[in-house]
Amino acid sequence: MKTKLHLLIAGMLLATVGTGISQLVITQQPQSCTNVLGTTATFTVGATGTEPLAYQWQKRDSFWNITDLADCTNAVMVLTNVQTSDALGYRVVVTNIEGAVISQVAYLTVVASAPRISATTSFQHQAVHLGSNASFAVSVSGLALWYQWRLDGHDLPGKTTTTLAITNAQPSDEGDYTVLVTNVAGAATSEPARLWVVPPPSAFIRGDFTNGTFRYPYYYLMPTNYEPARSYPLVCMFHGAGGDEYSFTNGALSGVPGWLGYANYPSMKVFASYRQQARDPAIVLWPTLRAGEGGWSIQYVQQATNLLDSLIAQFNIDTNRLYVGGLSAGVSPAWHLLGLRLCQQRGGSGLGHQPLECDERPAGCQ
Repeated sequence: MKTKLHLLIAGMLLATVGTGISQLVITQQPQSCTNVLGTTATFTVGATGTEPLAYQWQKRDSFWNITDLADCTNAVMVLTNVQTSDALGYRVVVTNIEGAVISQVAYLTVVASAPRISATTSFQHQAVHLGSNASFAVSVSGLALWYQWRLDGHDLPGKTTTTLAITNAQPSDEGDYTVLVTNVAGAATSEPARLWVVPPPSAFIRGDFTNGTFRYPYYYLMPTNYEPARSYPLVCMFHGAGGDEYSFTNGALSGVPGWLGYANYPSMKVFASYRQQARDPAIVLWPTLRAGEGGWSIQYVQQATNLLDSLIAQFNIDTNRLYVGGLSAGVSPAWHLLGLRLCQQRGGSGLGHQPLECDERPAGCQ
């Protein structure tokens, strides 16, 4: 009878112990946070186990040294007026009759100011050929930064890092790119950087204008979906020294290693970009030199006006919107062509046979 009584008492004690003691477990880990300088940071831990539970918050510096924090002995730790020196790791030790558990380390980031964007060579206007790749990268000072890239003011989904990569560029990728950078202290938006998507060299059409014994090679681009009934402006661009009818698209310029040819440099065709052509389509003309000729002679300028008249007769060109420009050594023939066209409109005979000089004014009418 006594044996049964002892077994009954032992069973009751075990039942009591099993009911009153539970394993010490952290159920909610403290979370990292970012605060503006001078504000209040709060860390919270959740734990279960046999009461009472005791808490001791600790800080960990960059050398992994652990220090107990005075008066931080509750489940919630509050740090007021945080400074940059408070930007450390924090954890809590929870103890009870069964032992102790240590939480994960939560980090406090203290932000002193809003983001500041710096100008860099990696975030500037650029032009690329259709189907090529492009990228923009931003340099920002500040902490706990968040990025959002935009095209023409519209957010680009998923583009939230310091670098924006554009692969297989299409006409829809052309426009002004900006990046919004934020943190808890404020926000900054970059100046826009333009991306032009331009036609590849293969889009140029080769032509030869002949007036008597003079052959004038040229390249031109037509607007997408050219409509004969519509009147188009014409943009005439003279290239710089060294280019000719072969090197214009093929490169291999004598004495210039790595030369690609004018048509292979996207930045030289931004006025013929797909967006520009969609908004205000134009016929783009590149006069060039015969193979082996070293520069623009007066004869090229005189024949250029005949070339323009030939194209005006061939296509529906708005003669009130003829635009002439030049690159480097091409400025001189462009300048003289303008003077020649003005003289012809006034009934003059145009240029004489003086040599071309880049610093001359357009030759007067004779």
